[in-house]
Formats: sequence, C-alpha cells, structure tokens
Amino acid sequence: KLAVSGIALTSASSGLAPSKSEAQRLLRQRAVKRDGAVVEAAEFAAAAGESFVISVGSLRFVKIEVS
Repeated sequence: KLAVSGIALTSASSGLAPSKSEAQRLLRQRAVKRDGAVVEAAEFAAAAGESFVISVGSLRFVKIEVS
C-alpha cells in the first residue's frame, strides 16, 4: 500500500479548492469526500492501481488513479 499524503495539496492543484488553506478549511468542515465518505484526515492509504473520486460539494469532483 502507498500512503497518500497532502490531500489538501491535491485538492488545491486539481482545482477543488483555490488554495491550500481553503482545502484545509474544507477538510476541517468535513466538506471533502472520498467515494461518498467524509475524509477525516489529510492523509490516507491507497493501494497501487486503486482509483477513487474526491469531491467537494455536489458540483466539484475529480477522479484519482494511484499508479
């Protein structure tokens, strides 16, 4: 398994949040979801070959594929 860290950075660079601080605020407010489940921490594990959807609200989302 790989440790996926810096989801705030991923959110900022993918356009889900305009800045790292905004992404961190969204995490604190429990507005970020991974495959429909609320993201509790800024770091989580993902296996190579795994894919999932990160969403903020109902209109902003991005599919992540771990290679």
